[in-house]
Amino acid sequence: MNRIYSDLKYFINFKSLIILMANTHITINQYEELLNRIKKLESEHKEIPINELAEKYYKIEKDVAVTDTKFDSLDEKIDFKFDSLQREMHNEFRAVRTELRITLGAIFAVLVTIGIKLIFYS
Repeated sequence: MNRIYSDLKYFINFKSLIILMANTHITINQYEELLNRIKKLESEHKEIPINELAEKYYKIEKDVAVTDTKFDSLDEKIDFKFDSLQREMHNEFRAVRTELRITLGAIFAVLVTIGIKLIFYS
């Protein structure tokens, strides 16, 4: 691996290979081997547009879909909690109103009784 790395470092492209070879003596077989290594290195580099990658790798869309599903379920849970809280508050207010009616009715009955007593027995 070190040798390939050093080859890559010194023989980045064909022009640098020619310049380096001007001061050295190698055989034709060595030259062809180096040329094949360079071609392999150059052929491994590919530029792929992002749209093509998105078509091949659906995991990105899947992750977004999973995240959306999590947010949707969280939204449903929050709605359920708010609905149940609203129902509880409505029931509590209804209970308080009923207690107030009973209390005010009792007070009104006592006042009417006192008024009748004052009118007829005074």
